[in-house]
Amino acid sequence: MKRYRKAQGFTLIEVLITMVIVAILVNIAIPSYQAIKLRARGAVVVGDINAIETAAFDFYARTGSFPPTAFGSVPAGLEESLPNGFTFSDGETTYGWITIDIPGTRIIGSIISNPNPEIMTRVVQSHSGPILGGGGLVILLIE
Repeated sequence: MKRYRKAQGFTLIEVLITMVIVAILVNIAIPSYQAIKLRARGAVVVGDINAIETAAFDFYARTGSFPPTAFGSVPAGLEESLPNGFTFSDGETTYGWITIDIPGTRIIGSIISNPNPEIMTRVVQSHSGPILGGGGLVILLIE
């Protein structure tokens, strides 16, 4: 008499159910990951702005004046006050510094340009002072 052995392995239904469960988990995880990545990028931009502003005040303490206006490149004399390897343009975000001295008025602040409106919103929300901006460019005024 011939004996049949039970086949080992998974049935088609078991494989399909597993694939559906994995697809559901991926659909839940990817948007969460993207949101976390965006928040992290926003935090990096805010940290970079704080580094620029701290360097500008260090420059002021050393020279008695704020650095000259520049966008996309480090203002002259500010390099030594910035962290090593700091750049004013990382491919997505471009930073700048503005100093305008008009008799009776001084405008100083950081300039930020980023095409992602969510990152720009995070930057604006993190700043406690006055803000000028529009069209993907924001100036965070310090004075």
